[in-house]
Amino acid sequence: WGSKLKFLMQVQETTGSPPTALLNRPKLTLWIAPYYEAYSTLNGSRQIGMNGAGPIPLSEIDAYTRLYGITDQDEKEKYVTMINALDSAYLKFYAAKRETERRTHGK
Repeated sequence: WGSKLKFLMQVQETTGSPPTALLNRPKLTLWIAPYYEAYSTLNGSRQIGMNGAGPIPLSEIDAYTRLYGITDQDEKEKYVTMINALDSAYLKFYAAKRETERRTHGK
């Protein structure tokens, strides 16, 4: 929903009822918020090549945890696990989108 959220909220204000996309919007629970924030910060650190987006490097996750003072080893491992899970979902989405575009546009 990201960049579309403002538009969807305007549609709701204009029409008086929420669009389906807004009703079906996933809700993040508080416990996942710091991991999602870390993922969002690190998302731009991935390399993009001829074959598309690569994963977020482990070195970047390590640098993030050091920068933000996360020193507990179990917590660091949780950050790695959660960021990798979010990243895996993104990479699957990105690959499917590229494949659809390839088939549609013959690239």
